[in-house]
Amino acid sequence: MGAVPKPVPGGPSVAIVDDHQVVREGLRVLADHGITLGAQAETVDGLLAAEADPAARSDIAILDVTLRDHSWVADNVRSLRGVGYRVIILTGTGQVDALREALAAGAAALVDKADSNEPLIEAINVVHSGANVYLSRLMAEAIYGYALPLRVEEQEILRHAAGGLTREQIATLMDLTGDAVDVYFRSITSAYRQAFPEPAQAVAPPRSGGAQTGAAP
Repeated sequence: MGAVPKPVPGGPSVAIVDDHQVVREGLRVLADHGITLGAQAETVDGLLAAEADPAARSDIAILDVTLRDHSWVADNVRSLRGVGYRVIILTGTGQVDALREALAAGAAALVDKADSNEPLIEAINVVHSGANVYLSRLMAEAIYGYALPLRVEEQEILRHAAGGLTREQIATLMDLTGDAVDVYFRSITSAYRQAFPEPAQAVAPPRSGGAQTGAAP
């Protein structure tokens, strides 16, 4: 496990729990993007021991969905959240049930190991800003798998947002107003909160940007 550097004031600080050395080494690139790297450990217990001092503790923990100690991801998320970490799940597996349980336990984001570094960096910055959930392609898939009672339009909006489209781009593509996209997204958020009541969370809406035209639903 690595040493704990002093966090950069105002910027995100990230600890890593992953039992693959190549992954931990690869994540060092985060330091090139204004992210302070904290401790690195192969288990949650190892991280909690390395960052036992609350004053030196990272604010975000990147957690592998499966670890060699056979600990369950939902238990790991609860343990990390219990001492104040926001948790981002880094996964290279299609264990949908485990990902849903991680969300229900309070994970703030799911990021696929197969993706480039950009989605993880964006997730870190969004979660650090205070948003409860970073909406990614993987997150959308996990939400769909939970069989949320979404209308066709809501499913389409969620897919577009997970693909990175802005609020205005979604509105133009679907011939809606921006306000209509907001209304649909509030409905999505309500369905999400009912499906994942522990803790109550909100899906991050699509970012705003660019011109838009369209009609209301």
